[in-house]
Amino acid sequence: MHELLTIAIPFPQARIQPVESELEHLNNPACDEVREALDDSGVHFISMCVLNGEGDHDTYLIMEGSSDLIREGSSDGDLVNVLATKLGAYLCRILRAAESAHATQEHLEATLRRHVIPVGHGLFATPGLTFDGTPSMSVERIRSEARLNRAVRDHLETHPLAGTSLQILISVRDKISQDASLKSLLKAEATPILEPLLHRKVPIAKLLIKGLFTFGWPWFLVSFLIATVLGVLAGRTTGILAGLVTGMVVFSAALVAFAILVGWLYRKLRQKEDEDVPDDSPLDPELSAKITRLENQTPQNHLGGATVMKPGLIRNLTLRIVLWYIDNSAPYRSRPGFLGELGTIHFARWVLLPGTNKLLFFSNYGGSWESYLEDFVTKAHAGLTGVWSNTIGFPKTRNLFGGGATDGDRFKRWARRYQWATPFWYSAYPGLTTRRIRLNAAIRQGLASASTEDEASAWLACFGSRPRSSRVIEKQDVQSILFGGMSRLGHGTCILASLPGKDVPRARAWLSQVEPLISFGERCPSENALIASFSASGLLKFGLDPRFMGEFPIAFQEGMAKEHRARLLGDTGDDAPSRWRWGHGKNPADVALLVYATTAPALSRAVGQIKKVCAKYGAEVVHSICLEEMNHRRQTHEAFGFVDGISQPLIRGTRRCGSQSDPIHRVEPGEFILGYRDNRGFLPISPTVSSTSDPGNILPVASAKSSDEELPNFSHIGGNAPRDLGRNGSYLVIRQLQQDVAKFEKYLSAAADQLRGHPAVPDALKYDTGKLQQWLAAKMVGRWKDGTSLTQSPEQPGTGWDDQTADRDKRCQKPTPDNSFRHGADDPMGYGCPFGSHIRRANPRESFDPGSDEQLGITNRHRILRMGRNYMESCDSGDEAAKRGLLFMCLNADIERQFEFVQQTWIMSPLFHGLESESDPILGHGGESGRLTIPTPNGPILLSGIKDFVSVRGGSYLFLPGRKAVWYLMGKRPKIR
Repeated sequence: MHELLTIAIPFPQARIQPVESELEHLNNPACDEVREALDDSGVHFISMCVLNGEGDHDTYLIMEGSSDLIREGSSDGDLVNVLATKLGAYLCRILRAAESAHATQEHLEATLRRHVIPVGHGLFATPGLTFDGTPSMSVERIRSEARLNRAVRDHLETHPLAGTSLQILISVRDKISQDASLKSLLKAEATPILEPLLHRKVPIAKLLIKGLFTFGWPWFLVSFLIATVLGVLAGRTTGILAGLVTGMVVFSAALVAFAILVGWLYRKLRQKEDEDVPDDSPLDPELSAKITRLENQTPQNHLGGATVMKPGLIRNLTLRIVLWYIDNSAPYRSRPGFLGELGTIHFARWVLLPGTNKLLFFSNYGGSWESYLEDFVTKAHAGLTGVWSNTIGFPKTRNLFGGGATDGDRFKRWARRYQWATPFWYSAYPGLTTRRIRLNAAIRQGLASASTEDEASAWLACFGSRPRSSRVIEKQDVQSILFGGMSRLGHGTCILASLPGKDVPRARAWLSQVEPLISFGERCPSENALIASFSASGLLKFGLDPRFMGEFPIAFQEGMAKEHRARLLGDTGDDAPSRWRWGHGKNPADVALLVYATTAPALSRAVGQIKKVCAKYGAEVVHSICLEEMNHRRQTHEAFGFVDGISQPLIRGTRRCGSQSDPIHRVEPGEFILGYRDNRGFLPISPTVSSTSDPGNILPVASAKSSDEELPNFSHIGGNAPRDLGRNGSYLVIRQLQQDVAKFEKYLSAAADQLRGHPAVPDALKYDTGKLQQWLAAKMVGRWKDGTSLTQSPEQPGTGWDDQTADRDKRCQKPTPDNSFRHGADDPMGYGCPFGSHIRRANPRESFDPGSDEQLGITNRHRILRMGRNYMESCDSGDEAAKRGLLFMCLNADIERQFEFVQQTWIMSPLFHGLESESDPILGHGGESGRLTIPTPNGPILLSGIKDFVSVRGGSYLFLPGRKAVWYLMGKRPKIR
């Protein structure tokens, strides 16, 4: 605890010059002799100055100080005692200069105690308010933690940062433990200055009742006594019941009168506020220069001044009420050591000097005067205005708290006008700001307590960075595919493998060989990349305790091939899992490895390396899918000839989001990456394991919320808290979709022949079969083949009909796709993009409620991040039917809310958007009974007989782990590399 006191000793005005001369000998900042005297005393700050009495008023020697409280309620070692013993000789000289009768060492302590100003709340206490910006931090602790920080920094600067974050922290801890002067600091202490704000809502009703009793008790007491006396008198003459009624009526009338009084006082306050005139007089250049000469000599500064109270009892009362409210509401509005969001003050106080109209203000703060006042203007202006609105010349206010300090330039000039040049000021640690003190405390706390990789990373972030918040992605721990589809690596293969059963050591050994090849981070690897994901069965083969599988989503646990899940996805009949090439019970895949490379030889080498590792450790490759070569400089077309990969959500915090600013596609990281806030501001549910299953403390501690505080707080680390296995991971959905191009084109040709000359077909297309086929295909998909939208280009492709050529290379060279449109607002009738078309189903935007941002937000809750590629053929089969298709891949944080919702509720629903018996014309499975309604201004065109153009040939739900989760599945951290 700390002691804050203010001492005011009156002396004759004629002695101002000698007293100020003595004070200036002590210096600001304090001279070496004073520093030597105070350095081991537990004093944080001391200042002394002279308050000019002006006219007949007394002049005062003002002292303010803050120190560690040795023993509460004891005068042995308190600040007055320290001043008398440590600075006795100096103070005696000052008092002699003031011609004090008690300017001797013998009487000094008694003189100081006699002039201490105790402050409090209520009607009869001296109005005042003290603020402690470093609660529980002693001088010795602040200094020793600063020494610890320097020692740690020296070690980090002189030793290479080798190993994981936790390994680095442990090496520093070992080094510090060998230093006898710092070893004791490896024991963590309670650190309130790092605590978060627990309450964010001020209990107005509770404070109102408390305030009424604090300031209205005389009225209530007198009212109660009067009501009691009148009730007793009435009871004696007319009976007890009549006496009770009389007393209640009188007391109720008193309450009504009190409310009327409060209303009258408020009206008078508003009247006086309207009459107030701000002081816009110019500053005294000489005083201003004197003040500024004393500032900015260290990272800390001192501010002292005296303002003049506005006359009248009303202002005296409102000052008391405001000071009381700030003190009582602060725990609900501010973190420990903060005033609202302002955290630069070490110690501060307001004191109304007894017997005068002078309101004193003192502050020991970090940073410059300009930055300090600007922080008040922007971060804590309401409380500041509430207090100083009761003083003369303050900028115009309204209702005590409004206006005032928000008028920044006028407020700063006013503050400078009433500030004095402090001739003596001592600081025990002049080189430290409050932020540095908090940071040093966090460094010590983490060094003593951190035990996991996540905590060690947060600790290392204390050196030149800050802890990760839920808004900042740990990109180095996230697999690279979450940042893009590896388009610069044009060659690829998907390897599906089964791990050895009931042989955990071999499975972990396999993963240890694969782990160095896995690509993490936002930057696309230059030559080749590997993405690794695991099914539920695969996780169990790495030794994951089966009881922890319940932490994973039900959809992931059951898998895509489960009968009822297949049914909701529309995987029935020819698409049933029993007919898949892989992913079903007979041919399961524990692991899906996506291998990418810049060239075919590089891909061949990477695939060969992986297959060699699989063979060595008993992992069987059950299926391989060769991906079609792609060129990132050209548009990619899927098998039916349409530009692919146009509409993608933009994850906030990634480079893609920064370079593509369309807000309708912007989503929070938590929609796709576990451990981050989603669009609703919550952290998605993430699979966890027990702390006992993670003896190496590889995984981060699981938390129901993520901290967005300035500094980490290691004091609440739970040794038995669950560990977060999902953090920085995602769920990967893979579906091998075979596309029958010949059937698709044959259907378009037949449909175009039937619609030739149809009155609802645009005139330019009625008798041009080729263009009509392209138009019908665009209506089914929802875009033209060149990627331009039907919403923006309803009559013809954006590049014109001439670019609808069979020469794919020619078409690929023109980047024409557009994506900045809203289905609802831009095409509410569906005349451009039909309601039942593929892209309107896959991403309706605000189609259900045209123009609604809320509807757009609802839709964005169901977005998926597509990372698929065309495949050419099965690597292990010469089946000609498997040569063309799409290896559909998407990432999501919640398989049911995202992929399955889109597939079931939008893609496959026969009642989507009010339609009847229609499913997706591209992905739907209706045999030969598929339908599509094409709205036009001249009436609907009804396409029927749409066949199944796409068949499912395999699929799986997989967990895409973050880097630390991979280490956990390996059973160890990797060797330093």
